[in-house]
This record gives sequence, structure tokens and C-alpha cells, in this order.
Amino acid sequence: MTSLDVGSAEDARRFRLGAQTNAFVASGVVLLICLAVVVLYAVLASASTFVLIGDITGFQVAYFSGVVGLVALAAFVLFAPAPRWWPYLAVPVTAVGGALAILLAVVGGQFAADTKVTSLVAEGCATGYIAIEPSGGGGSFIGLRDGWRVVSVQQFAGDDFSRPFAAGDYVARNKDGEIAVWRDGDPASPAFTLPQLPSHVCQ
Repeated sequence: MTSLDVGSAEDARRFRLGAQTNAFVASGVVLLICLAVVVLYAVLASASTFVLIGDITGFQVAYFSGVVGLVALAAFVLFAPAPRWWPYLAVPVTAVGGALAILLAVVGGQFAADTKVTSLVAEGCATGYIAIEPSGGGGSFIGLRDGWRVVSVQQFAGDDFSRPFAAGDYVARNKDGEIAVWRDGDPASPAFTLPQLPSHVCQ
């Protein structure tokens, strides 16, 4: 083997090591960011406070951050600078992490992404309230938005996993300083009432 061949082999080895190190560092950074997002969501969210960024829920961001974090963890393990025996451990761990991420994205992703956010309208006027309706209708509530936070003021459940506010199957009327809300086709008494907000008085 000539000195040129030795030099080329050494350059190739250095390139591989550099690429591996870059992938290791990049996956570690992504993993830390995903962990930070999940932890931040866990700190900010509560039973009565919902995180909403635009029309994207905090749960959606945290869920898919968790999925991406699993992929980053798998890459972090795979590209870790380690002894020669490391791939025998890293490859199965990476395969399990990747498979779990795919499973969560395919099976749970559609449910996590399918939360409906709907402005509550009474007689054609915005009320200042919004309806949050997750997939399946469970855990639905009416809330007041304050920046990225939505504070729950009224819980409700749709019949047969329905989401009446997203579907427009409701009637809301302003009366005596209150907003009365009926399910479309329900009897005379409203399902619930909400105080009318001074900033959203319908003229």
C-alpha cells in the first residue's frame, strides 16, 4: 500500500468520524430541545389551563416533540462514539426507538392532531369564548383565552363522541348579561350559561 493510499484511507476515516460526531451532537441537541418542550408543557398545563399556540394545542406540540425525541434518542445512541462492541447494543435499541416513534406517529398522531378549536358565536357575534374539543369529544370545554393560555370555564361532553361546536350543532343567545347555549335540537332549557364578557357585548 502506497503512502497515497494510506493518506486516502486516513482521510476517509476522519471524514466518517467527523460525520458521526456531527450526527451525534445534532441528535443530542434535538433530543434536549424535545425534552425541554415536553417538560415545559407539563409545567404550564394543568387541569384548568390549556396551552394553545395559534390553533395548535400545547398537547399536540408536546406529543410530536416526544415522537421526534424518540427518533433523536435512537440516533443519539446509534452515533455515540463508543467501543467496537457498542453497535451490538445500539442497533437493537435504535430499532426499538424508531419502531416506537413510528407507532406513536401513525396510531396516536391522528388523535393527537385532531383537536378542534372553535370560537363560540352567539347570534352572529363573537363572545370571546372558545370551545376546545379533542378527538372523541372527551375532555371538551369552553375556555377564555389569555395569550397562549386557555382557562377552562365550562366542561361539556358531546353525545356519541360528537363535537357539536366544531360541527356547528349548537345555538347560543345573549340574554340578560348571559350567554345561553343549547345543543341544536335540545329542549327549552340551555345546556349551560356563561357570563357575557364586557369586551364582547353584541350590539
